[in-house]
Amino acid sequence: MPVISTHDLDVILGSSRILHRVSLNIHEGETVAILGANGSGKSTLIRTIMGVIPPSGGTASVFGTNITHHSRVPWDRLGYVPQRVAAASGVPATALEVVRSGLLGPKALWADRGKKAKRAALEALSAVGLADRANEHVHVF
Repeated sequence: MPVISTHDLDVILGSSRILHRVSLNIHEGETVAILGANGSGKSTLIRTIMGVIPPSGGTASVFGTNITHHSRVPWDRLGYVPQRVAAASGVPATALEVVRSGLLGPKALWADRGKKAKRAALEALSAVGLADRANEHVHVF
């Protein structure tokens, strides 16, 4: 079972079709990069998968649960760090703070501020070889 799956996913915002028939499967252990020009729908795709933007058509599921069944999705098994232009433009946020800002609570999108969140954020930084730089400001990256 894929961790994240979409099938013929469509998103329409206002009168603009942002995503059209996007299908993908991401399995546990895979590393995936979503590439494209500015305005091509990368952030919209992620925000739709995370349940922030409702799909206009098709399906998206997380750990086998359709995101339209929001209360059944195991959100606590995912992390989401939204793009923050300000973080790279001089706001004094550390790498650890930015990663922690993307942790999910079990039922909603909000940052967990406790010790468990710090451990999880440090583990994520460690996984990409940045644990020793956790307290550096993000502008250096």
